[in-house]
Amino acid sequence: MLRRAALVLGALALLACTVRAAFLAMRRSAPLGLVLLGTFTALVVHSLSYSGFFEDPFAWGIVGLAAAALYLVPAAMPEDVDDAPAGAAVATPEAGAAASRGASA
Repeated sequence: MLRRAALVLGALALLACTVRAAFLAMRRSAPLGLVLLGTFTALVVHSLSYSGFFEDPFAWGIVGLAAAALYLVPAAMPEDVDDAPAGAAVATPEAGAAASRGASA
């Protein structure tokens, strides 16, 4: 019984992590994230009629694509720095270079 519970918990964790990765990928590239979510949703719904979800190579391909998207697609940078609240520190490459020069001097 405990072994079955561990397997179910592991499967739910994998599903949750894959969906989270797809949502994070959607923040970086909306079309890619939507394709990942749509494909994964269709695969999960389709797998309700058979028991081979984790043996399906498409499931592992989607997990791999979501992970690769998080690694390869750059995060979107904010368009305007002027929208920052007054007094908020804004990280810029110039500020980072100046801080590193000041620390090493």
